[in-house]
Amino acid sequence: MSSEADPEALYSLNELDEIVRQAGTFKFTLEDIILLLLYADPLPIEGKTRLMKQVFLAVTELLPEEDTEPVTFRKHRFGPYSERVEGAAEQLAFANKVEATRDKRRSSYRLSITPRGRAHIKAKFDSLSGDARAAFRQKRIEWDTFTPTGMMSYVYVHNKEYLENAVLKKRFGLDWSDKKQGDAQ
Repeated sequence: MSSEADPEALYSLNELDEIVRQAGTFKFTLEDIILLLLYADPLPIEGKTRLMKQVFLAVTELLPEEDTEPVTFRKHRFGPYSERVEGAAEQLAFANKVEATRDKRRSSYRLSITPRGRAHIKAKFDSLSGDARAAFRQKRIEWDTFTPTGMMSYVYVHNKEYLENAVLKKRFGLDWSDKKQGDAQ
């Protein structure tokens, strides 16, 4: 096994443990990425799908050159998906660095940063270049303004390979393999 992780590969838990041992520590863990997003804008992230897409976009657009913990996203019904993102959010809630609230009547999920989480991530956020900090703030606000359809469209337009298993691609006009839709693009 090489000392660098392939972000596209799937790894067993033992292989991930070995990657972590070989690499030492990463500049940004998956938990850090979630906290960076929440630190960049004080408003909570509304919805698990939005959280998943924002983490995916942070990894691929905001931190592609940084030493980040490898996170494998797979093609899923609603675009890029990683069980590890949900697990990381749960771990952060357990550590009292984020607050996860659920309203079962409305099927809503909300993730917000706690004072403990802000204190934990402040130094790492400040270690980013001024441009990277501004990009995190600007993108987080932009992504929060997207409707669910807009967020899915944004992810798919820039990452068409994740359309393969998507259930909503035809509903939202995102199936580029459809000849009629392809001509309209």
